[in-house]
Amino acid sequence: DFLPSDQVKEEEDLLLDEDSNIIQGEGAEPYMSTQLLKARLHDLLEDTENGSFVKMFRGSASYIANHRGTIAVYHIPGELLAWEGFPGLMDDIALTWLLGMKIVLVAGCRHQIDLRLEEDEEGEDRGYSGKVMMSSIRVTDEDTLRVVKEEAGFVRFEIERRLAKSLRMHGGLVKGSESLVGNVVSGNFYSAQPFGVIDGIDYCWTGFPRKVEVERIRQVHETSDIVLLTSLGVSPSGEIFNVNSEFLAASVA
Repeated sequence: DFLPSDQVKEEEDLLLDEDSNIIQGEGAEPYMSTQLLKARLHDLLEDTENGSFVKMFRGSASYIANHRGTIAVYHIPGELLAWEGFPGLMDDIALTWLLGMKIVLVAGCRHQIDLRLEEDEEGEDRGYSGKVMMSSIRVTDEDTLRVVKEEAGFVRFEIERRLAKSLRMHGGLVKGSESLVGNVVSGNFYSAQPFGVIDGIDYCWTGFPRKVEVERIRQVHETSDIVLLTSLGVSPSGEIFNVNSEFLAASVA
């Protein structure tokens, strides 16, 4: 039993190469027996570390089924943007989206803020301004808030840029359409309120989550999009506060 070839020769013109088990004829393209082809395919599946990939995929199938349609909240600290594995991280997040999970990203920018403030504060004593106090909470005055706005915007667009590329690479197709699905959507998906005065220290424009707009997030997920939140929260009166990204991620979850 042999696989068909485009150029079929007479049986007597065929020569069996016993070393490779490949059937060859003069002027004909090589082809192999069905039995040998099946053996080669089996070896291919079992090739890498005795089939570790296949075993891994089989073992993860139940987890994929259980988590399809569930919400995952990822906290991305600012340090990761300078990490060489950051593109791979975005690919992994895009993969979880492709497997059916609903994604919420919370981006922090403390690392970028610290670097900016270190440059601006050389030889200058600004008191509590910009200092990180209790529970990793920063005192945010007017000057520090401006830095937070700039760095939060930088982190947001870097994540959007790299994740958009990963979504295009790993994205699926809408049935009946050739357009790719999956966008990164940012917006006012939560409101903030001031942290206040604690132990005699006024935290100024530092805040914490007041309310998470759960229904708006769900509406975005209904269109197969990814929600991206930054550490800038807006109060109902329109004031902007610097919100700790770890606290925000916990509140959203």
